[in-house]
Amino acid sequence: GVVLVPRAEVTVAADGEPLFAPQPNYRRRWANYKTETIPLLDPPTDAETDETACDETGLAKYDHEATWSAFRRWVHRRAPAFPYEAVRRCNTVIAFQGVNLFLVYIFEYAIQMAAPNVFPDLSTLDSANVTAEAAGGCATSKGDFDFFTQNAFVVSQFCYQLGVLLSRSSLGVVRISRVEVLTALQGVNFVCWVALAKVKALQTLCDVDEQRMYTGIWMAWMVFVGLMGGASYVNCYFNILNKDYLSEQLDSIARLENAKQAERRAARGQAGGEAELAPRPCNARELAMNVGALYQTVGVMLGSLVCLVLQNTLLDH
Repeated sequence: GVVLVPRAEVTVAADGEPLFAPQPNYRRRWANYKTETIPLLDPPTDAETDETACDETGLAKYDHEATWSAFRRWVHRRAPAFPYEAVRRCNTVIAFQGVNLFLVYIFEYAIQMAAPNVFPDLSTLDSANVTAEAAGGCATSKGDFDFFTQNAFVVSQFCYQLGVLLSRSSLGVVRISRVEVLTALQGVNFVCWVALAKVKALQTLCDVDEQRMYTGIWMAWMVFVGLMGGASYVNCYFNILNKDYLSEQLDSIARLENAKQAERRAARGQAGGEAELAPRPCNARELAMNVGALYQTVGVMLGSLVCLVLQNTLLDH
């Protein structure tokens, strides 16, 4: 909203009067006061046009406070009001879908971060220099195990992302309206992973072949975790955009918010104040998608926090 013109240039209107009057220094605002189509800031105050406010080099001293104050005035007078009521109503409408996203991502990211606890710690083998006799027939080095067991955590993350990719691409084939079923299944996954990580089940250092089988079970299970998370993601957002009863309520919110914006602009015009810049019409479906994304993001954050707590309490071996 602020137009800068070089000190030597002055734009001239058709009537010969300057559209932009050069200010005495770099921080001065250049505002078009001649056209009604681009109303900008208030005219500069006397203090702002004081040509003596220069430093020893002859350049103006930059007054951060005055500049920030001018910006606040511009926002207050020009920016359309934030649709708090529309956001609140959208949150009410999609709360069920949002809570399911929130819970699924808590479970999903807690499982992801807790994955190292379900695999055997192979680093202790090489560091301990255990001999075959002392090991009693168990593996004595990391190299005794297969590639997937040696790189179990990295491979498990690949399996998780593979599951997410498949499920997020499945909407054209499989539609799941009852997203709470996915949430319940992911909750069961979370409880089982934490319990097995605590008791260190399905892992062994003594039988390489048996551990290979356990590793395969964990990898297949991680694909399933990704499938549940991705399916919940894509179906919750699909429901927000396409479920009839949600669409009707969201369209009603949009109509109400757009009517409020029109009334507010009309009231300001009748009061003799400057009209607000025309805001973008409210699209309640887009707004609802953003509210859903907030649920998802908070779920990811809390899932990581849950795992951090578990790693330092229940799973701290």
